[in-house]
Amino acid sequence: MALQLKGEHKVGIDRDLVWRLLNDPAVLQEIIPGCDTLTRVSDDKYELGLNLLIGSVSGNYKGSVELSEKNPPDNYRIMLTGEGSIGFVKGQAAFVLTPKDGGTVISYDGEAEVGGLVAGIGNRVLGGIAKFMVKRFFKAFDKYVEGRTASAVVEERVDVGGASLRVIIEGREGAPWLLMSHSIATDLHVWDAQVEAMRDNFRILRFDTRGHGASDASPAPYDFTLLEQDVVKLLDHYGIDKAHFMGVSLGGMIGFGLAINHSGRLASLIAVSSRADAPEAFRAPWDERIAMVQKDGMEALVKPTVERWFAPEYLASHGETRQFIETMIRTTAVEGFAGIGRALQKLDYLPGLGKISVPTLLIAGSRDAPIPDAMQKIHEMIAPSHYEIVADAGHLPNVEKSAEFNAIAADFLQQFIEN
Repeated sequence: MALQLKGEHKVGIDRDLVWRLLNDPAVLQEIIPGCDTLTRVSDDKYELGLNLLIGSVSGNYKGSVELSEKNPPDNYRIMLTGEGSIGFVKGQAAFVLTPKDGGTVISYDGEAEVGGLVAGIGNRVLGGIAKFMVKRFFKAFDKYVEGRTASAVVEERVDVGGASLRVIIEGREGAPWLLMSHSIATDLHVWDAQVEAMRDNFRILRFDTRGHGASDASPAPYDFTLLEQDVVKLLDHYGIDKAHFMGVSLGGMIGFGLAINHSGRLASLIAVSSRADAPEAFRAPWDERIAMVQKDGMEALVKPTVERWFAPEYLASHGETRQFIETMIRTTAVEGFAGIGRALQKLDYLPGLGKISVPTLLIAGSRDAPIPDAMQKIHEMIAPSHYEIVADAGHLPNVEKSAEFNAIAADFLQQFIEN
């Protein structure tokens, strides 16, 4: 017996966040009606345990949930199957996310099929029950979103002089501030897994670096003094006296500058996959990369960049993550990339590292040569530093090995959390 389901539902949060939540297994387990268990078995597939009351018939189902045809953050398809003593249920639906009036419209179009004892309820009754289940799904999603917004998720733009930067603030109000700064050719969503893990203990401010994500790309070139000032102006704008700062690659380099030149504004520093100087072997490739994107656009760097940041076997088995990173690279402004590239060629924080006095955690991926050796030297120069290597990780261990990364970062940050 087949049932058709079609409609739309609006939520008052931005599309990127809706996409992230509807692809998060923890959220899916909470909002799928009757879901008892949801266990990951592969990149986009989960084993499912359901306990449903359908009409007057109740029973347990074992099955699966699979996400496919993903085109972030616009659309994807979800497929659900379940089978138990009272019959089976199979369903699929295409979801389309459309920004509207500051929120997001979730459109769905799909069908469900039931069989066995439960099919005896009748088509008309089942149709009503199916619509009720959809309402339960979205009601649970609304409740989840309401719980997040209760902690005041804020997305806005801040003028830092010559550029307007996108900022997202979330997490527990009144908690210590934690700023997150991303790498070149990515954006603030590179920290998604860390936000979910740390939002209960910190007030988190993420921002798109000048020339990246949804921030303005002011004319190149840039330098690290400018990038430091951008962060200081964000702190001033929000009245933040001191903040913990976590940066990956470019973000960690900005963190070094802040710890040297604006140490009074930092409570601690976590620098990931970062170096502090620009020897010739590091400087030279930026000329070629900048010339390439100025001639052919950012698409020319998408494939070589992801293949430099991640191992081939990881990319082969994590298609969603590859697409996630590729989209960020592809949508980076050429002028922003060029501006940051020129800044990197002038990177020269090495002589000042001995001045850093804030508690510092250094993290590198074991497969990100030559970064582990470079960060070992940095560790030796910063007295109050601790150094950790994430095994089998490349340039973005916070993405590739998020659970291991989060555990290391949480252990370091625990000393600053009031019990």
